[in-house]
Amino acid sequence: MELFDAHTLVMSAVLLIHIAGVMIVAVSAVVLVMSTLAVVLAVRGVKTTWALRHHGASGRTNRFSKVT
Repeated sequence: MELFDAHTLVMSAVLLIHIAGVMIVAVSAVVLVMSTLAVVLAVRGVKTTWALRHHGASGRTNRFSKVT
């Protein structure tokens, strides 16, 4: 019997492809979470900046107040 027969090579290739796929999914999940966090922080920053420019620095404003 050979050291590396066809079955062993195929199973090794399948295992390597599976590990690569798992790594791709893991990296994609991390990138998705990081980009979501960046967007949330950017939106909060823009909302805070907009509120401070239009309502002054008098503190938090009511989100239902009419802007004039």
